[in-house]
Amino acid sequence: MTRRNLALGGLAVLTALAAPAAAQTRLDRPGTIGLFLFGGYGTITGDSRYGLDFSDGTVFGLSARYTVAPHWALGLYFQSQRYGSKGPTPVECELPPTDRLSMTHVMGEVYYFRNRDTDASQYVVLGLGFYRPEVHFQEEELVSFPGENLSLMGGLGAEFFIRETWGIDLSGRAIAYYGDGVTVQEKQSCPELVGGKWSVGLSGQIGIMLYILR
Repeated sequence: MTRRNLALGGLAVLTALAAPAAAQTRLDRPGTIGLFLFGGYGTITGDSRYGLDFSDGTVFGLSARYTVAPHWALGLYFQSQRYGSKGPTPVECELPPTDRLSMTHVMGEVYYFRNRDTDASQYVVLGLGFYRPEVHFQEEELVSFPGENLSLMGGLGAEFFIRETWGIDLSGRAIAYYGDGVTVQEKQSCPELVGGKWSVGLSGQIGIMLYILR
C-alpha cells in the first residue's frame, strides 16, 4: 500500500469520526428551527373553580423553537388540555353537573440549554401566555366560557437525539392559571361558586422533535 493510499484512508477515518460531533454542534447556530409534536397527561389543583371541580386528563401540543444563541432559544407553544370532572359541584345551586374542562393555550417561551453539544440536551423553560377555558356540562351541548386569562409556565426537560436532526423530547411542566373560572351569569345564579383566583396544572409530556438546520 502506498503512502498516498494510507493518507487517503486516514483522512476518511478522521472525517467519519468528526461527523457526529459536527452534527451535534450545528444546533448551536442562531436561526436553527425545531418543530415539536407533544402528547401527555396532567392534573389540576388549586382554590379556583378549575382546581376544585376538575381532576386530570390528556394534553396535546405543538411548538416551534428558534435558536438565538448556543444556550438559548425562543419558543411558541400551542396546547390543548382536557380535565375530567370530580363529580357534582359541592355547593347548592341550579347549575347542572359538570362533565369536563377544556383549555386551549397560546404561550411564548424562553429556553436555557445546559449543553447542546450532546445527544441528551437538558433544558429549563419559562413561559407566559393566555388560555381559553370551556366548562362542559353533562347536559348535551351546554358549555360555559369563563373568559380568556393569563397563564404562567415553568418546566424541565431534555432532548434525546436518535438521528442527526430528530429524536424525542421529554418534559415536566407546571402551568399557573389566573381566574376564578366562573362566568358573570353563574356568579349571579350561584355566588357560592366564586372562590380563589389561582389554580395549577401539572403535566408530563413526551414529544417527537425535528430540527431544520440552516
